[in-house]
Amino acid sequence: MTEPTIFFYKKKVMKNLILLYLVLIVAFSCKSPEGDVVTHVTINDEKIPVIHFDNITGGIEEIGISEIVSDFKIIPLETNDECLIGSIQNYTFIDDKVMVSTQRFPGPAPAYMFNMEGKFVCELGQGGSGPGEHTGYTVVSIRATDTIQINFQDQIHLFDRNGKFIDDVKQPYDLMNDAYCYSGETFFSLGSITGYPTYQRDSVMIVFHDIDGRIVKTIPRQAYPPEPEKGFTPTGGSSSLYRYDGFWNVYMSSVDTLFRVKNLSLQPRVVLDLGEKRQRYNEVMDPVKLVGLYTFYVAAENDNQWIFKNAEITKAEVNEYQPGRWGGRYDAKRELVIISKKGGDARKVRLKDDIWALSDDRRLNDWSAIVDNDKLVYSLQASDIKISIADRLKESDLDPDIRKRLEDLDGRITEESNPVIFIYYLKEKIR
Repeated sequence: MTEPTIFFYKKKVMKNLILLYLVLIVAFSCKSPEGDVVTHVTINDEKIPVIHFDNITGGIEEIGISEIVSDFKIIPLETNDECLIGSIQNYTFIDDKVMVSTQRFPGPAPAYMFNMEGKFVCELGQGGSGPGEHTGYTVVSIRATDTIQINFQDQIHLFDRNGKFIDDVKQPYDLMNDAYCYSGETFFSLGSITGYPTYQRDSVMIVFHDIDGRIVKTIPRQAYPPEPEKGFTPTGGSSSLYRYDGFWNVYMSSVDTLFRVKNLSLQPRVVLDLGEKRQRYNEVMDPVKLVGLYTFYVAAENDNQWIFKNAEITKAEVNEYQPGRWGGRYDAKRELVIISKKGGDARKVRLKDDIWALSDDRRLNDWSAIVDNDKLVYSLQASDIKISIADRLKESDLDPDIRKRLEDLDGRITEESNPVIFIYYLKEKIR
């Protein structure tokens, strides 16, 4: 199924998603002369917002994380021979449980379930080649809706809410990433819509399919780089996918629209006017000019606000390692962009740890994840925590509340303990 695809370029003339382009044309012809961050356009008799990122004024604020959270919690994970964890790769919450994954290279990667106090519940899946077993050396993702879906790289497994294996989920095309439960036994998978196409997955935006990978409906990719394959064109860009208002919502780099996944279709909800500093996909460009550009990621949404986690490219060492194939190293600095739905107020922030005084700048801003629209989550190794606590407790001017928290945490872990999960519950309305 790994067909190369000059042939896929022919699909550019398809009209199925012409609405996507109409949305963008209408939105970008309606720039707000007043400089409003949020304006609106009417599409199919529905009024939808347009977010103008270039109209966000002011620089990046550095604020304490306490300013944006209503509560916080730590989970020191139980440590025993059944659930030894190096570093945590993924976090997902369901009911009163948290699921995490780690690596055990070169062996199969494990995923574990704990309760919210850190007590070990079970392992999800096992290494091997039988039912519910896998050989993948990393866990790509863990998702939880009515069921739990774990992508073990080589297989996607479906579990019930107690961790019992149900079935495998098969992909309709090779080398696709995740499959998400749409309804019942219908799933959807996202294609790859940046860069030159190589595989079948590179010609679709989204494909709906059953648990055995049989296709129900495909929405094709519309934009491609210029032909032939000459010159550098950016690839990748993280797809934003989250549940809000009872539906999956998706934003894919290169199509500047946030969609609702409904009725086996992509329905436009928000148009993103990303501005002059946006990363440009499906265009040929000089890779030197990547530095200073931004990639965009929709991290969370509730009835009051959108939260974006955008990344400014600060380093790009890109080379053509063979004709038409480019690769290299990148670095980026991330920021949260918080936009009010009702007033259109917006601010750009980077966080500092004024609750525990343990997390450095990159851990808190670059390596944390926002989960379920309401939780900012990261983890720290117990051995690192012990060292940091010892250093902090020597400080004579340490805030008394922080000192008390650190002393309590210090007594709950040893250097050999599993990592500690830090959870911050975001305010419903961040001002």
